[in-house]
Amino acid sequence: MNTDEVDELYKKSGGIKELNKSTLKRITQEINAYINYRFKSLDKDYTKKRTKLVQLLDITSSVTKIDKENIKSESRYPEIIYARHLFCYMARLLYSKRFSSERVGSVINRHYSTVLYGAIEIENKKYIYGNENIKKDIEQIKSLL
Repeated sequence: MNTDEVDELYKKSGGIKELNKSTLKRITQEINAYINYRFKSLDKDYTKKRTKLVQLLDITSSVTKIDKENIKSESRYPEIIYARHLFCYMARLLYSKRFSSERVGSVINRHYSTVLYGAIEIENKKYIYGNENIKKDIEQIKSLL
């Protein structure tokens, strides 16, 4: 049932008070079916995209040997911060065109500015300080993806 049909039914009935129960029920079913169809397709798209980031989080967790729940936590332990920053760096490196920093942050319960800061921190440690362990972890994550 399209909007023209709904308008026509409304005009014929003399207003919303005059619509009978079966007509209202049919209109409601049509609207609900349309809404469910639209949200179902949006939800599939969101889930498919989010899966890449969740997979990256799982791999980062296994490489750094830090549980992914700890990476998502508020913990400030240096090892956990390193794993979180590494995830942010890899997400920006591999998926910067697909995912916004806000989307990356939603996976680890962080603000988008924290994602950017974490990526910059790893970048600095990798290039400025030449940390070989970081380079090794990055290569290992890339090979597992």
